[in-house]
Amino acid sequence: MFGLSHRTKGLSRFAVLAVLAIAALALPASAAATGKGSGHGHGSTHGKGGSHGAKQVVGVLYTETNDPMNNQVVAFNRHADGSLTQGQVISTGGTGGQQAQPGCAPTCPILDTQGELALAAGGHLLFAVNAGSSTVSSFRITNHGLTLADQQSTGLAGSFPNSLTTNGHLLYVLNSNTHTITGFRFSSKGKLTPISGSTQSLTTATSDLPGAPRQIGFDNNGKVLVVTLLSSAPLMPADGTSSIDTFVVNKHTGAPGNATAYNATTPYPFGFAFDPRNDLVMSQVTSLTVPGKGDAQTYSVTRSGNVTAIGGSPAATNGTAPCWVAITNSGRFAYVVNTGGGAPTESTVTAFKLSPHGLLTQIQVTSDALSSQFAKTDVTLSSDGRYLYVLAPGLMPGGQSNIDEYKVANNGHLSLMGDVASPGLGDSGLVGQ
Repeated sequence: MFGLSHRTKGLSRFAVLAVLAIAALALPASAAATGKGSGHGHGSTHGKGGSHGAKQVVGVLYTETNDPMNNQVVAFNRHADGSLTQGQVISTGGTGGQQAQPGCAPTCPILDTQGELALAAGGHLLFAVNAGSSTVSSFRITNHGLTLADQQSTGLAGSFPNSLTTNGHLLYVLNSNTHTITGFRFSSKGKLTPISGSTQSLTTATSDLPGAPRQIGFDNNGKVLVVTLLSSAPLMPADGTSSIDTFVVNKHTGAPGNATAYNATTPYPFGFAFDPRNDLVMSQVTSLTVPGKGDAQTYSVTRSGNVTAIGGSPAATNGTAPCWVAITNSGRFAYVVNTGGGAPTESTVTAFKLSPHGLLTQIQVTSDALSSQFAKTDVTLSSDGRYLYVLAPGLMPGGQSNIDEYKVANNGHLSLMGDVASPGLGDSGLVGQ
């Protein structure tokens, strides 16, 4: 997750996070952004079919800076050859959040989760969490870039919203400090309206550790909400008990029922994505304190929210701290980002073939960690599935975040094309179209 220096080589992600977090706090808060954007768009983001120099622009990617003084969304033009160039930078109207998170302490400059940003179906609206101000912002996506549409509270002050999900005109937010979820309806113009009765608590088995809830996500049918929990109480022994919560959503009111807890096959489930068959592919971490190998597991999720592991043992990722997941639209391939933590446990991406029956077969582990990067985090695929993008936050004094660009071959293998700089130090979340 963090910019690598000679002093940090050889240290694990978990050992070095405290050092880097303190270093990041020593910077002026405004250093998390370059000054680009002061509540207004900076630069230009072309609509599809536009051009940047001689390159055709076919899509846009978004990340957020998680700046504790002025959270901003950064847009990147995606060109036909898969390369990215930075475009607009615009304030969310809220603030980013920095606090201790499991495996990232004492103060984590990024949002160590998946789903900090979300796109509505159709690609005309973007949503972003503001963990520091406990709000969520909505943006209209136009041919001229993003326009801030609305901002609403997600709960009590300090609730630390860290993950979003959408289905239809429903938006749900995970509040990781208060261990709650809450929902909104949104209009075609991005207006957010709280849903009565939508604020629900996670299961009582959840640890009181702040930030333990990792991700919220709708299944493809919009019937079930899934939340991953890095542990159940107590933290030890770690066995995955009651570490996946599900909520069944009322189709008429949009409000969820009470949470039901299910067990993961490995202690700490983290990020996930649903494949086209509505099976859940999840990354799972072995240990929060000792860098260890993790794995990926596929689960079936019924309309009543029942979660059942598919197949036998989880599929090893052969990497340290697997946390982020992306699946191609075809459902043929799944990618898991192994966060790493500097040499020798460098960040990698594991590619899996995903069978129609939900079985994962490892086909590649990348070995192309860039020397300037400490670790990798969020991941997204281009809408055509031809390119994969992975976020590498900066966070060291004078450092910067980057987005790595991969080409996806027909057999699912990845080849690194390059990377592009982003202005934030604690960039969090990555979505695109």
